[in-house]
Amino acid sequence: MFHSLDWLSDDDVQFEKTCTKGLLTPEEIEELKFDENLTDIEKSLYILSEGTESQKISVASQLHTLLAENKQQCEDLIKKFVECTGSGSNEFIIICGQAFEKVFKEGLLSPSQLSYDVLDIFWDNISSREKTVSEAWYHAAQAYIKSCSLKFLSESTAVSQIINKGGISEPVTLRVTSAKLIPFLCEKLRPSQVNSDVFPTIKMLCQDIECEVRKSMCETLSHIGAFIGEDLSVELLLPEISELLEDEEPFVRNTALKTIVDFVPISRPEIVTNCLVGRIYDAIDSIVKDRISYNCIFLSKIIGSIGYYLKDYMDEERITWFIAVYSTLCETCQEFGNDNNENGLPNGDEITQPDITMEGIDSRDVEVGDSIAYLLAFNAPAVFLVAGGSNENLQSCYKTLALYPHFSVRRVVAAGFHEVAKIYGEDLLVEIYEFLLKDNNLHVQKAIIPHLSATLTALFNFKSKEPNDDKILDVITALKEHEDDISKTRDWRSHAALMESWSELISILKPTDLHNHFGLYLIRKLSQNVVLPVKRSIIKTLVTYMYQCRYLNHRHELIVNLTKCLAKSKKFNNRLLFVDLCFIVLNKFSKKFFKDYLFTPALLSISDPLPCVRNYSCSLIPYLKTRLKMPSDRGLLHQLEASSRKVLISERNEAVFSQIEKAVTELDNIDVMLDTEADQDDKRREEDQTRFVVKEERLDSKRVSLPDVANMVLRDRKNLRKGSVASISSADRENLSSRNRRKMSHAPQSSSARRNSSLNGGRRASMPASSLVDNINKGGLGAGKRASSMKTKSATKRNNS
Repeated sequence: MFHSLDWLSDDDVQFEKTCTKGLLTPEEIEELKFDENLTDIEKSLYILSEGTESQKISVASQLHTLLAENKQQCEDLIKKFVECTGSGSNEFIIICGQAFEKVFKEGLLSPSQLSYDVLDIFWDNISSREKTVSEAWYHAAQAYIKSCSLKFLSESTAVSQIINKGGISEPVTLRVTSAKLIPFLCEKLRPSQVNSDVFPTIKMLCQDIECEVRKSMCETLSHIGAFIGEDLSVELLLPEISELLEDEEPFVRNTALKTIVDFVPISRPEIVTNCLVGRIYDAIDSIVKDRISYNCIFLSKIIGSIGYYLKDYMDEERITWFIAVYSTLCETCQEFGNDNNENGLPNGDEITQPDITMEGIDSRDVEVGDSIAYLLAFNAPAVFLVAGGSNENLQSCYKTLALYPHFSVRRVVAAGFHEVAKIYGEDLLVEIYEFLLKDNNLHVQKAIIPHLSATLTALFNFKSKEPNDDKILDVITALKEHEDDISKTRDWRSHAALMESWSELISILKPTDLHNHFGLYLIRKLSQNVVLPVKRSIIKTLVTYMYQCRYLNHRHELIVNLTKCLAKSKKFNNRLLFVDLCFIVLNKFSKKFFKDYLFTPALLSISDPLPCVRNYSCSLIPYLKTRLKMPSDRGLLHQLEASSRKVLISERNEAVFSQIEKAVTELDNIDVMLDTEADQDDKRREEDQTRFVVKEERLDSKRVSLPDVANMVLRDRKNLRKGSVASISSADRENLSSRNRRKMSHAPQSSSARRNSSLNGGRRASMPASSLVDNINKGGLGAGKRASSMKTKSATKRNNS
């Protein structure tokens, strides 16, 4: 019985018609067939001559593969491509340009292998009105020049063509392209050839009537100077840059300023001091004085590189001037107005503003003031590097940027805050960091996560300064609020990354603060409705805390609570996470630690009520046996084998049965180590576990009564066997002493004690305290009792026999 087609709409039927309309007829398919015995080059030539547009595009995209396999027959194929670019579509021409770029970059084809010059077709496509076509073939021409040798350039017409295309009679597009290709040409030529052959064209392009050409030529002068040397740069290029610094167009002047700044790292100190620094200062003063929006945006963009390159040439007066320029720009971003800014800060995912990139800031999306503030926040670490952070104006500017209304500015401040904290770790930054942690914008909160550890380390360990406990507690509270805000969003990836970054707090905070504020907090977080990736990150962080824990009682509390939260949970996904916890602990901790805390819960998970948990737990069985030693762990081995056999016999689920059967088979093939065998890996893990633990305090040599010493030593031993840290204060000793005295005074005496007391004339037998402690330490008292009981047992056995 067929279903009705009433649910089909007219749009669906129309779509079906448009799909069937574009199919080829059998006659057209027959025309596209060709001889399969042809070689790849012959097939490509045939398709370029007779094929459809889509087939030609397919061949063009595979040009580098064809040339890699058939280098001997490349000339005919390249010639055919050059012919087809004159009549092909824009898409085909773009693909051809990208193919030529890849061929020349990978060295599959050298210009010297061709008997004709292909630059002519390059110029034709570069002068195209389509920007994408022009860009694709410009990159192809750039790759072509880079692949040319000096000998080939001397013999060919490539140099003369590039120089001639910079003539005033050529179109603006070709003059701009000539200006962009000249640096790659200078890279291949000798400095003398550049001076004689290329420099006249460079000077002509720097004085071109079109400002776009002047700007393009100015952008490349620093690259040319790196190739021709410092002396020729000062002699030939510096006068042109100085003239461009006074150009009538503001963006040409800005490009000249950036170019002269780029000359600083490649020039000698005396050249920088005598020729470059003065021009840079004058250009900056001119921009600050005019306060044109475009110029202020450009200066905000490069002020970081200016400070970084010139910091070695600035004295105290110039540093003050530089900070004043930064402060003026910070004031300017508020003067331009932010009418379209958000009045209230957006919450979480309710962000509709686009991202601001450093390459180009769209004025339709943000105001000029926002653009300046964004760039100033981006360059703040470089400015702090110059000033050292001690200037109050700079601190005020940075705080203004951290509290800026637009979220993108605050996000940049948060992303680079760790760099500023390394340079200037004062209390003001702690206050700003609290503001950023409590920010209610998700983008700002996410920017803090990658450098959380580096930031806190810089803030609280700056120049070995003692951290303020109140400030630490404030930051801890802000960190928790930060985590709580992210947990309320749907961005679980950021939440998981934050939980993993908390594992690095162990090297920053005190052990007690870490355990009380984060260890137990993460345990409680596991019991909440958190997604599985976040829970896995929490488990990894807690295991790191346990591994590097300073106090054994903290480690004991964490592993007990973690096992209780996962292994005994009513939620099956938590019980599955317990298996993950077992695998993590197996790879990180010693055998003894695993056997003490996780061996028994792991055996219980094999008998879980749900098949999915049992199936996942079966993979643990072989690893459990590898952690045992004989004969000390004989009882645990019997429990493991009994649990495995029991599940194997009673299991009804096929998937679990196959898994447990495989695990039991593998279990029988594993040999158990003996106690006498040395396990170097396990020994290393035990040493790593105890490496971070604080050494236990020794008992003082105070005068205390005899029973008090005995009880304290016994209690210490008991605590050490349990794996906890023994610490007895003086108040505990006094309470213990008074309690034991009361017990001894009110306790009834046995008949033997009364008899001994009467024999001694009512006087109590006494023993020096030191000898009693020695007996306890050597096991003397216990040994005497054990010896008497053993004699009684042996006598009973002889009588029975």
